[in-house]
Amino acid sequence: MKKKLLTLLLSAAVCVSAIPGSVANAAKTTTTTIIDNEEKGDDDIDDDDAAASTDDDDDDVPGMELTKYDLSVYPAKKTIRIGQSFTIDITATDESEFADLDDEEWDELCENNIDSISFRSTKTSIASVNKTTGRVKGKKKGNAVIKTTIHLANGESVTLKSKIYVKR
Repeated sequence: MKKKLLTLLLSAAVCVSAIPGSVANAAKTTTTTIIDNEEKGDDDIDDDDAAASTDDDDDDVPGMELTKYDLSVYPAKKTIRIGQSFTIDITATDESEFADLDDEEWDELCENNIDSISFRSTKTSIASVNKTTGRVKGKKKGNAVIKTTIHLANGESVTLKSKIYVKR
């Protein structure tokens, strides 16, 4: 379920990235109170002033930034039959600080940190892939590599590989 939801979310994110930022973010507003501690002594800070306030409570992972080292693809290897298909998903590496996030938090983190994802097969006659959804289909017996390229909001890019074995 996590993988299908992430795929749908990422596909939607790619579509939304074409919308100007002011339109895409119109439905979600966040207000943050910033305190200048130089003007106000530490003893003068009220409890109300010290905490940042938000207008919406679904911001479960604020300020978290993915790097290319946090990302992996699932599956890294897969054997399928001719005509069979599956979807490649983006997951956190086991070493990532985000490995234990629940599905909703992971999806939000990806939405906030991934600008685009594209998929490409090294041998389209053996295994084809939809370049935006990551849906792979076995076409004939052989081996292919699906390359998943992820562009992050921080300017980093990473290309991850999935080895696909197609059998009769």
